[in-house]
Amino acid sequence: MSKEIEIINDFKNPLLSRRELTLIISHLGGGTPNRLDIRKKIASKFGEEIDKIYVKKIIQQADNTCKVLANIYESKEIALKIEPDYIIKRNSEVKEEKAQAESGEAAGEKPAAETDKEE
Repeated sequence: MSKEIEIINDFKNPLLSRRELTLIISHLGGGTPNRLDIRKKIASKFGEEIDKIYVKKIIQQADNTCKVLANIYESKEIALKIEPDYIIKRNSEVKEEKAQAESGEAAGEKPAAETDKEE
């Protein structure tokens, strides 16, 4: 699945010590990417740490693309002070990893803990 990023708007907001991005991400051959995948892709494109990137909104579009609103902060500490708690929770890696594990269970895979119990 190829994920290309097109930058629509890149606004530097010195008052809040962040870059406010509007991006179009194409995701041909798959569903809408989750926040963790988007954060990783933004981190690699802009050369930033994933802890400083927060995805605020993902808007699905009809043509295998999605519009993403994201912020890149100068430091993780500033981000934690400015971003609302619900945005921080949505972007936490623990939640994303748990969701991916649950989707694996739905696909018929058993977690390692359950496999050990059966033996």
